[in-house]
Amino acid sequence: MRTISLLLFVGLAFTLSAVAQPSVPKEVQKAFQAKFSKASDVKWDKENDSEFEAEFMMNDVEMSANFSAKGVWIETETEIAIAKLPAAITQRLAKDFKGYAVKEAASVEKPGKDMTYEVEVRKGEKTIEVLLSKDGKVLEKKEVKAEENDRDEDND
Repeated sequence: MRTISLLLFVGLAFTLSAVAQPSVPKEVQKAFQAKFSKASDVKWDKENDSEFEAEFMMNDVEMSANFSAKGVWIETETEIAIAKLPAAITQRLAKDFKGYAVKEAASVEKPGKDMTYEVEVRKGEKTIEVLLSKDGKVLEKKEVKAEENDRDEDND
């Protein structure tokens, strides 16, 4: 009886995990495969009504890529070591975010645009995502809500 219950539970867990994956259009899957043929451990999420995000590993590096519902590539984020950030960025972070610890860093590639860098800094309970140009100019910054931060840590 326990074996049957365990099998039912495992089957239900697999079913629920399959349900959690959004239905990804064939155009999106095809475009992803063409651009990231060596990707593994791909997990899809629907960013909004017209955009899909794939989180995956490639060459032992954590990455994510966004595509429109029609399969048009929007951006790729590639995790990088904090020590590999350009000097202009580390100098800007030290100046503008004194007392904050750099928690994560990623390069951000978009079609037809210069490479940018997304950096997550944290001070106590406050977490901020900062988007910077390679020369250290702050392009965007937003505070990450506690529940978003917890969700991201659960996915690691």
